[in-house]
Amino acid sequence: MSLQKLLALSISIFLVVLLIGFVGFLVLNGGQDPLRSLYMAIITVFSVGYEEVIPVKDNPAAEVFTILFIVAGMTSFVFVTATATGFILEGYLHQILWRKKMHKRIEHLNEHYIVCGSGDTGHHVIEEFAKMGVPFVVIDRNRERVERLAGSEGFCYIEGDATDEDLLKEAGVERARGLVTSLPDDKSNLFVVLTARGLNKTMRIVARAVDEGTPAKLLKVGADAVISPNSIGGLRMASEMLRPNVTTFLDIMMRDRRNTLRFEEATIQDDSEFAGKTIAEADVGKKTGAIIVAVRDAETGHYTFNPRGDTPLKVNDVMVLIGDLDQITKLRRLAAKRGLTITETSGAAPVNPDAGERTDA
Repeated sequence: MSLQKLLALSISIFLVVLLIGFVGFLVLNGGQDPLRSLYMAIITVFSVGYEEVIPVKDNPAAEVFTILFIVAGMTSFVFVTATATGFILEGYLHQILWRKKMHKRIEHLNEHYIVCGSGDTGHHVIEEFAKMGVPFVVIDRNRERVERLAGSEGFCYIEGDATDEDLLKEAGVERARGLVTSLPDDKSNLFVVLTARGLNKTMRIVARAVDEGTPAKLLKVGADAVISPNSIGGLRMASEMLRPNVTTFLDIMMRDRRNTLRFEEATIQDDSEFAGKTIAEADVGKKTGAIIVAVRDAETGHYTFNPRGDTPLKVNDVMVLIGDLDQITKLRRLAAKRGLTITETSGAAPVNPDAGERTDA
C-alpha cells in the first residue's frame, strides 16, 4: 500500500474512533448536550487533562468504555501522526533529491529538445522523441502524468508551468536545439514561444495552435512552424478516404515494429565535396542505398521532387531521403566524411503501433 493510501486509511480510522467516542459519551450523558459529549471525546482522545464534563467515576460501564476509548483513540492518533510524518518527510526528501538529480542531468544536455506539455498532443511527441533517441526535457504541471511517461522512457522532466521563464532556463533553453510547445490553450503557447525566442534566437520552435487565427500570431512572435491538430486530423480523414494505400504505406513506415524506414534530411555544408556537383556525380543513393526524394533549393526554398541526376547541388541545399536503418547509418557515416549535416537522429527503433496515429498523407 502506498504511503498516501495509508495516510488516508489512518485518518479514516481515527475519525471513526472519535465518532464512536462521541456517540458513547452522548449515551452516557443520557442523550443530552451533544456539544459536551464531543468535547469529552476530544479531551479524552488527546489526553489534555481537563476536568470531566461527563462524570464517569463510580460507573463501571462508563469507566470501561473510557479506558477502551483512550487506548483506541491514542493508538489511532499515533498511527495518523506517524503516517503523516512519514508522508511529509518522504515527499520532501524525494522532491529535493529528484530536483537535484534532474538538474544535474539537464546541466549536461546540449543541443537537446524541450517539450512543453505532455497532454493529448505532447505525449505523442515525447514517445517519438524517445523512440528516435534524441535528448529532450519535458516541462509539465501534471507530475503524475509525466512520471508515468518518464518511467517507461527515462527522459528528463521538470514539474511546473512552462510559461515560467526560470523553468525554461532550468530546462536549458539557451543551449537547446529546438522546442515544441503543445500546451492546451493558445495563450500559453504564445507566451512560451515569445519567451523562448527571446532566450534563444537560433533554435527551431514548433507550436500547437487550437484556434484558426492563432498560427499567424505564433509565427509572428517567433515560431518556425505551427501545427493545428484539427487541420491535420481533417486532412488525415480525407486521405484515408481518397488515397488509403498511401496512408497505409506511411503507417507501416512509421508504426510497424518490424519496419525501420524513416525520412531523413541532409544539408550540404560550405566544405562539402558535394557542393557544385550533380546528384549523379554525388552518387549518394549508390553509396548509402537511401533514396533521394526531393531537393530543397537554399535560395528559393523550392522543392524539386524526384530530382533528376543532372540536378545541381549547392551549399545549404537540403536533400530529403528515405531509407531503412542500415541505409540511414551509412548516410550518417558518409555525412561525417563529406561535409553534410544530418538534421535528425532518424532510424531508431520503430514507433509503438499502439501509440495512435502518427502520420498524415
